[in-house]
Amino acid sequence: KLLANTGSGENQTRSLATLLTWNDKTIKLGSQEWPASTSVPVLCYPNPLNTTRYIIVNSGLTFREAHDKTNSLQNPKLPDWAILDIREPPTAESAGKVLAADFFDSHWKWIPRPSPPQDAN
Repeated sequence: KLLANTGSGENQTRSLATLLTWNDKTIKLGSQEWPASTSVPVLCYPNPLNTTRYIIVNSGLTFREAHDKTNSLQNPKLPDWAILDIREPPTAESAGKVLAADFFDSHWKWIPRPSPPQDAN
């Protein structure tokens, strides 16, 4: 399994599963954590079962409807991973409130960074 439901008691054995833990209470990506009730992960990661493919979680094209006016605006708006606050709806220009976002390193490993202060909302 690439992602195991941590409530099922199954072990997480694949590389993405060791990086991303997502259950009904929390989302943990690398060394950072967010509440699952108000957050959702969005990411792209190499498929450990087929290295010529990628795993896409909760994402697709990351440019928005307002960027349809010209091809020069149709480029990725999010890096390798992001955590979105689902309390703020998406708009024609953004996917919603981005709580955290970054790139993996050149070997698709987590880059440790200081956690930003949590929003009081």
